[in-house]
Amino acid sequence: MYAGGRVVRSAFARGKVCYLIGSVLWGSVSCTQPRVQKWVQNDGKVNVHSPQERAGVVATFGTVRITRSDYERTKAELQDVVAHLNRITAERDYHKWLVHLSDAYRRTYSMPDILQQSSDALPKKGVRLRHLRDYFIHVFVPSRQNVRVDSIVFESPTRVDVIMNHGGKALLVYKIEKIHSAWKLLP
Repeated sequence: MYAGGRVVRSAFARGKVCYLIGSVLWGSVSCTQPRVQKWVQNDGKVNVHSPQERAGVVATFGTVRITRSDYERTKAELQDVVAHLNRITAERDYHKWLVHLSDAYRRTYSMPDILQQSSDALPKKGVRLRHLRDYFIHVFVPSRQNVRVDSIVFESPTRVDVIMNHGGKALLVYKIEKIHSAWKLLP
């Protein structure tokens, strides 16, 4: 749940955590099982409220611990990735964009029903998305101008949500995963 300019995670509804995604692309609510309870403030720092976090651990996934150092290193890596995506978006370079997509992202945003839903949601009526390239031109490019990484939230040791603060709200701008040593966008 996003509230008050920060990403807040709280357990409710039998241990599920819901994320209200304030983005044009993801105008929906999705639920997943929580792995850790934490919140990320506007400055991107994880609030310390457990003995593990006071010891430098910001998230735990089974036996894998994410330290503050891991958090800062990952955030810096993702700032570079997002800066590169910003250049690709500004140049409207579809082929370079494809390199940053996971297989799941390609499959999802190539599905006819997803393309139809995206077409229906476009502010400019009459545009019909038929291919992933259309999605890139009419949805991704207009909605991803000048994205920045204000904070990140680990969903697993390799999956991270990229958060950007805008107008006093924390927006989920990218879901991203490290696959074969490269960060790839997730649907």
